[in-house]
Amino acid sequence: VELALAEGAARRGDAARSRTHMNNAATDAVGSPVARALSTDLQLIAFDQLAEQYEQSPWHLSISAGAGWNDNVIGLPDAFILPADVTSRSSAFGRFALDARYDLIRTSEHYLGVGYGFATDFHEDTAEAGDSITNTFYLDYARPIDANTTLAFLAVDTWDRVGGTDFRNQVALRPSVAHRFCEFFTAELAYTFTYNDYYFPAPRISDREGIGHTVSLTAFAPIPDTSTTLKAGYAYNAYDADGANYDADAHTVFAGVRCTLPYDVEVDFTYTHVFFQTDNTQSFNGFTAVRDDNMDYYALRLSKKVRSNMTVYFTFDYADTESNITTFEYDQAVYGLGVMLEF
Repeated sequence: VELALAEGAARRGDAARSRTHMNNAATDAVGSPVARALSTDLQLIAFDQLAEQYEQSPWHLSISAGAGWNDNVIGLPDAFILPADVTSRSSAFGRFALDARYDLIRTSEHYLGVGYGFATDFHEDTAEAGDSITNTFYLDYARPIDANTTLAFLAVDTWDRVGGTDFRNQVALRPSVAHRFCEFFTAELAYTFTYNDYYFPAPRISDREGIGHTVSLTAFAPIPDTSTTLKAGYAYNAYDADGANYDADAHTVFAGVRCTLPYDVEVDFTYTHVFFQTDNTQSFNGFTAVRDDNMDYYALRLSKKVRSNMTVYFTFDYADTESNITTFEYDQAVYGLGVMLEF
């Protein structure tokens, strides 16, 4: 869903939103390498077990494949006519992803890993417009400085193709510190630097290339004597683009829950709200006002291990965006089913 949202945002000339969706695609996908690296509560727990696991293979491989339905592949408002190269607003899609990781260092005092991720979505009814390919290279380091505090650093280089053409290269650097205040409360403070290089020409005012800075605070609260963990957080993002249309600020709040249902079905639900505003008046509306958006995202994941190395999953994602510029208003629902194998 995030890659499709990114494509729709890019076609509407919205680099900041497209960047956000691309980041989410890397961090939210089932089995994604960055999702594991950013999973603070699991990361803290893992250090208690690393020394015991050192004899295990340092190689890790996961492969996932799935299919689903997207009711608004490129994220167009209902009243808009489809572009000439798009044959349908909705479409079935197929999805394939791979993640390969190697643990260079794995002790009770240090963790250093490198990895590669590949992901692609291909749609049946939208020609190439909704199709995407993402290649990700990453380095992940973490070090506990005491029994309850972990310092971490993540470096990611992502190359994206959307609609059959090169779309973007993004480099992201993310230092963070996580502290477990007690058995039932962990918090993480992180800073993320991103540099975006887009591969298509644009007028100077609409040049999307630029630098982003994000500061985020996330809290995790396991509920005693249950399988339930609550999470909530806030992030502030500032983007400095080469083109005046895309200088922007965003405030994001999110909350979620993860738990286990009967029959060992894992549930992960997250609600996200984004307050987005450009710094400058927009050429899209004759320079009469800045753009002011309110975005709501709902993400539901259900998964179940059917074998020791096999997980089946269902996903539902819904996006609803309101804006003072009609071009940027849309809603989208995406359903997916798949299976992941881990080796």
